Amino acid sequence: MEIRIVKEEDLSTLASIFAKSFTMAEPSKPWQDENAFNLMRYWYIRQPDLFFVAIQSKEIIGGMVANIKPWRDGNRCQDGILFVDSTHQKSGVGKKLFSKLLKESIDKYNTKTFEG
Repeated sequence: MEIRIVKEEDLSTLASIFAKSFTMAEPSKPWQDENAFNLMRYWYIRQPDLFFVAIQSKEIIGGMVANIKPWRDGNRCQDGILFVDSTHQKSGVGKKLFSKLLKESIDKYNTKTFEG
């Protein structure tokens, strides 16, 4: 499995995975692909250096993003969103995405805290 920074051309696929994952988790609050795409685009513009995708066999299978917020005690990594295609959940993909995001936020921004 490869973890890398998101590319703009990944956004549609990520939106579809996000919409499906969050709709399955909470069917009474379904996500439409268009709204999920708008969210992915928002994050791509807002914090592209902390937006990662997981790829297996040349296929995107999940993503994670968060942003950095300055605070009185230093930078905080916050508002994290993690999503994995249902066929790959519980296989360690989420842990690898989360680990990559935390490492990068510490290395690039010297973050002291993570807030979900």
